[in-house]
Amino acid sequence: MIEAKIQLGGRLWKTPMILGHFVENLGDNIYGGIWDPSQPPSNLWLGGIRKDVLELVKSIRPQVIRFPGGCAADYYHWKFGIGPRKSRPVKPNYYWRWSGSGIGKPESYQFGTQEFLMFCEAVGAEPMLTVNAGTGTPEEAAEWVEFCNGDPSTRWGRVRASMGRREPWGVKLWCIGNEQWMPLEKGSCSPEKYGEKFLKFARAMRRVDPDIKLIACGLGIPWGESVWAQLLPCLLLRPLFEPLRPLFNPLNWKDWNRRLLKIAGHEIDALSIHDYFPDVMRLWHWRPKPTEENFYWVVTGNIKTERMLLRVQEEVEVPLCLDEWNVRYDLPSHRRCNYTVAEGLYTACMLNSLLRIKNLLCANYAQMINALGSIVTHESGAYLAPPGVVFRMYAENLRDTVLEVRVNSPEIETRSLRAPVVDAAAVEDRRGTSVFIVNRSYSESVTIRLKEEARETFTVGTAGPWAANSPSNPDLVGIERNKVKVRKDVLIIPPHTANCIRVS
Repeated sequence: MIEAKIQLGGRLWKTPMILGHFVENLGDNIYGGIWDPSQPPSNLWLGGIRKDVLELVKSIRPQVIRFPGGCAADYYHWKFGIGPRKSRPVKPNYYWRWSGSGIGKPESYQFGTQEFLMFCEAVGAEPMLTVNAGTGTPEEAAEWVEFCNGDPSTRWGRVRASMGRREPWGVKLWCIGNEQWMPLEKGSCSPEKYGEKFLKFARAMRRVDPDIKLIACGLGIPWGESVWAQLLPCLLLRPLFEPLRPLFNPLNWKDWNRRLLKIAGHEIDALSIHDYFPDVMRLWHWRPKPTEENFYWVVTGNIKTERMLLRVQEEVEVPLCLDEWNVRYDLPSHRRCNYTVAEGLYTACMLNSLLRIKNLLCANYAQMINALGSIVTHESGAYLAPPGVVFRMYAENLRDTVLEVRVNSPEIETRSLRAPVVDAAAVEDRRGTSVFIVNRSYSESVTIRLKEEARETFTVGTAGPWAANSPSNPDLVGIERNKVKVRKDVLIIPPHTANCIRVS
């Protein structure tokens, strides 16, 4: 039996929006996931949104949802996605088409601006829209702001009203482009050039609505030896995307954030940072074998992301927005995959990490449905994958303020680092205190000593370190709820589990 001690300290900061998600036309995420008109009419809302998916999304309570990309955003023209659906054009998936029709499905614009914003409203999420900074213009972006937020007396506000929505949507969060530092991204450039582009978009968009928050493309990869593992493949593949453009200068990545903020910092409300685990994605179908060593490798994957965010936080004063994060082993998983308890515990550790980041605006799990998803659909139903179950547990127990947490725990040794067996975070408000505890041990329970008395526990993962839900057994991995009856200051935490402890 492993022993650990957790001490709760004072209040730190307001709880950030850590439960966010991301939807993009990628694999079966939107088309074949959220939007599937082939379903029985009884399971459809607005003619295409699956009601079973809608209810599962409600259960994980995403505070913010990002759309339409991602890489897809830099070819997305929003005007194609409004008005009668039968008249909306079908366009190639200009970015993801290289990966085949399974992942790079054509963009039919059936799930457009109206459908997305109604979906967000139905699930109680704040929308985050990414404007097209690759093939789009500042004028196009400003018109999108007007369509969403303009008074009915404005040109595009009047168009919106004619489509049945007189009241403005009031979208506050707007990303200007996506990963403009990446050589494969349309319109990629130096931070100075992107800063100038950002200012043009910002001025046009704020003229329409000065209260919107604008998010710029930041970079979390440090300059050094580790940069080449991610930069070199992009440089080699760039000619396939834009053969007529000059070669991308690798030095554009050096001090990206500092150079960008020097040009456009006065207009930037937050920096978008993306990070996936592991660093390098396989192009072929690959998943780690279900071994103890691989389990520890996965469940400590949050540590590199937390360290990166803390480093970037020291470099810049603007809030950070981790609007893409997840486990991403291979390209086929970008169509659909089914994660296990191991990835669920990675998700729990990541949520704990995000609570420890002081100046964090929000975070978005990428993606939401099927493709790297926390929710999985099939022909006759849908269910939460273990990461989705973890999201539900956190959603049901999240509180308004983050508390300081001190953990005294033995360590485990992985391929590249040493990590505490126990990972913990805590939040509180007038409703009470929630302590989130992950036992990373593959096979041993942990005795946790708390000064406070536990009242109720919530546990995910007892089905096994590599257990997964399925159409035939959608609730194998679920939330186990238990009232604490004896020795309330000493808790036994099962191996390979994510837990929430409600304390008095």
